[in-house]
Amino acid sequence: MGHPSSLFKISLAGLCLAGIFFSTRSEATNGDIRVGLNAVQSGMANAVIASPESSATIFTNPAGLSNLVMQHMRMDLGFALMNPPRSVNGVDSDSNLFFMPTGSIAFRKNPNVTLGMGFSALAGFGMDVPDAFSAAPGDQPFVTTKELLKFAPTFSRRINPKLSLGASLDIYSQSLALSTPAFTLPQNRQFGFGLTLGGLYKASEQLQFGFSYASKGDMSAHEFNTTSGQFTLDMDHPAILNLGAAWTTQGGLLIEGDIKQIYFSKVRDKVAVGRPTGYAGPVPSSLNFGWSDQTVIAIGLRKDISDKLTLRGGINHGSSPIESEDVNNNLGAAAIAETHVSIGATFHLNPHMMQNISFTHALNNSVTASTGPANKLEMDQNVLTFNMTMTF
Repeated sequence: MGHPSSLFKISLAGLCLAGIFFSTRSEATNGDIRVGLNAVQSGMANAVIASPESSATIFTNPAGLSNLVMQHMRMDLGFALMNPPRSVNGVDSDSNLFFMPTGSIAFRKNPNVTLGMGFSALAGFGMDVPDAFSAAPGDQPFVTTKELLKFAPTFSRRINPKLSLGASLDIYSQSLALSTPAFTLPQNRQFGFGLTLGGLYKASEQLQFGFSYASKGDMSAHEFNTTSGQFTLDMDHPAILNLGAAWTTQGGLLIEGDIKQIYFSKVRDKVAVGRPTGYAGPVPSSLNFGWSDQTVIAIGLRKDISDKLTLRGGINHGSSPIESEDVNNNLGAAAIAETHVSIGATFHLNPHMMQNISFTHALNNSVTASTGPANKLEMDQNVLTFNMTMTF
């Protein structure tokens, strides 16, 4: 850690503002995007683009609704418990357990048309670091809260026995608040919109391919009303491209490999902050996060052990979008997890009900600044996910 006087060459205001947007998104993540939204997806390490099993495919590949095993309806309801130990310069966050619900439902209108809708906590919760710069005089705490929710009505059509296409309207709700030693930005909520398109192609009984593209989530600018006037900031959700292929062996083992490109640089490079006319206080005019685009590789395995039990496992890797030269612009950012290992299982309770469970662990990772003060970010993650499935 750098000398205390050097630490404050970087704007404390800017560092704490970085925390509100990124350190709070701390579940098992690719950057700040969850690795699987329910136990079925998480158990496959989110390698689910070409072989969707649950109605949560609404969020990843809407065309997957056409391929779900169901007659009239499928419902997947559950939650995750997330434990993400994080530290800034060795000082741990005091908030380390979070609850994340996800629910999705699909209706088969006829053999060729399936409709659905889903709601999920994509990111958020909070971070509470009592003193990020313990070598500096006095305590320098920052406390953040963030909530990013998504609702997605979805349509999928089976074009022919080999090809299915789908689309979902992505509706976002985002809430932000921040308190630092220098200033407070009170909580406010804004909405945003996007579109996800997807397709599935069944090349043979053993091989199928999937793709999806989620547009940028275009969020309305947040408006923070303070005693100094109104501050604004436009924080969008990145566009994502997914490609996947799934192979089922003669022995019934399904192997899926996915590649994902997350366009963080389009929304997390340099973000302007609108300030009141004549303002000369601690809130900076821009946040230069410098996030890089992220390429994610995921491999998942699935095997029906019996008519009562299905097992899953997978690995997911993507290099941190926060590189060493950008650490000092992202202190408080816990979005540096890279390698995730997952296991999961489905217990078939009866022909219409299943219990799903998964556990995902992100291996410990740290990034130290290569320019300026040698500040250090460190984290690992643990997520236990449950959901019930009902089909009729």
